[in-house]
Amino acid sequence: MPLSYYVEQLQITSRSNLWRWTKEGLKTIRIGGRVYISQAELQRFMNEGARNQ
Repeated sequence: MPLSYYVEQLQITSRSNLWRWTKEGLKTIRIGGRVYISQAELQRFMNEGARNQ
């Protein structure tokens, strides 16, 4: 799903947080100038973050 889906429709977080999370290990895919995140990858990242706190 494109980043805008997570930010605008689901309102999970902001674009700046998603950018920061990519620096912390969230894997994204860039296709045609757009950045995409799979739902499974976001869930993996969130689960790992919850374990590390």
